[in-house]
Amino acid sequence: MNLQKAAFDQSAADIRFGWFQDETLADDIARFFTENTGKSYISHTDIQWGRALSAECWSPSLHDNIALLAQKAAEHKKQNKTSAIWLATAIQGSNLAGIAFVTLRRDALTPYITLEDVIIKEPLRSHGTGSALINWVCGQCRNLGFRQVFLESAVGNIRAHILFHRHGFETLSVVMSRDL
Repeated sequence: MNLQKAAFDQSAADIRFGWFQDETLADDIARFFTENTGKSYISHTDIQWGRALSAECWSPSLHDNIALLAQKAAEHKKQNKTSAIWLATAIQGSNLAGIAFVTLRRDALTPYITLEDVIIKEPLRSHGTGSALINWVCGQCRNLGFRQVFLESAVGNIRAHILFHRHGFETLSVVMSRDL
């Protein structure tokens, strides 16, 4: 599967969704992540997990961190772990159109998921791909018995906030940070 081609149709109708299970393509996932995010995307979990140095600067090892996370997600899905991280993919033709890292927490009182990242290829944004990916992930997880979904998003990622609010997400808290 060639995940690097840039020719995309402007419709979500011909996109296939699935759970990532081929760790040999983790480098392609990392490349997609780094090519389709900017500073406005950085949130507190990116800093906590070492993917970003600050709210203004990605880590020089971002690509390697994401590739490792994609490998772990593939392993977790193959083992069908439901208290783990999985990776949803949106594929158009043979091209990667979007991804969503999903943390599954079956061990909580109310089983829940967290959408850690929803990243859509730039030409497909505002054309239904993000909505379709969110709907697919939520449907899959509901069928697995999860009952709630959380997500977090960087303060400046306004386009994403509009999408999330359209899907019924509400702001529950504000995360703050400072250096010690």
